[in-house]
Amino acid sequence: IPLRSSVHTIILLLTCLAPRRIPGFVSAWSTSPKSSFFRTTPAFHSQLSTTVSPNDGAAMTTDSSPPSRVLFVGNSLTYVHNVDQWVQKLRQSSAGSGSGSSPALHIAKCVKGGASLKKLWQKTKAKRDIADGEFDMVVLQEDLPETTVELFEKFCRKFVAAARAADATPLLYQTWAYERLPEVTDEDIRRAHRSISEELGVEVADVGSARMRIAQEMPHLNLWSSDREHPSEVGAYLAALVLYRAMFQEPTLGIADRPELLEEKDAILLQTIVDNFDSEENE
Repeated sequence: IPLRSSVHTIILLLTCLAPRRIPGFVSAWSTSPKSSFFRTTPAFHSQLSTTVSPNDGAAMTTDSSPPSRVLFVGNSLTYVHNVDQWVQKLRQSSAGSGSGSSPALHIAKCVKGGASLKKLWQKTKAKRDIADGEFDMVVLQEDLPETTVELFEKFCRKFVAAARAADATPLLYQTWAYERLPEVTDEDIRRAHRSISEELGVEVADVGSARMRIAQEMPHLNLWSSDREHPSEVGAYLAALVLYRAMFQEPTLGIADRPELLEEKDAILLQTIVDNFDSEENE
């Protein structure tokens, strides 16, 4: 649905936000490590401008162009309501939003319902897809309530090494806790991703923190499917906004596509929060 936003609409909304003094808003282009839902690391401080050798951890220069071939590896938290396809829609739509010329984005996925990174490594063709697919980015989605931190770390290391061996940039898609397995909390998931991110020098798209923030600031939006585990279409759209920001380091504000049931003013506010949120406020 076209996002018929005007400059006056955006200014009005941002003006309304200002008196609320929402903590955690920073410049969309902050260079501080771990600022925004897209968390950078000291070893990998500029998106797609450096990578880390899997052999010695040293940074080396790589192509600084944005990704054009992306592989998503995950489970139903990726494919329910098509988080990956929403990223593609956002990229296509951004070409006409005034943010500049956006090259075509090819999206592929290797997904399996209920699968952890361990199962995706052992029971799917993910390794082969990474090695042979000529991707320049691999998005890795773990489902931590379904596995352990130790197994997440073990197979995250394997996937990150495989991606880098194929000259692809790894990106971690951090998900969320849910009611069916309440012993694992959002903070547990965030801490595990933070730890492996710092160890490997790999980026994190912090969708879990984004969901918590939107639940606080926009409680009228339903981010859940009926099972209270998977994302609703709006929840998938939010995840895609965070992933888009991480993948391209471009503002999402003004990108036209949005879910049919999401009002224009809510889409603008979602984009504004994603573009300006500082996850360090939650530390």
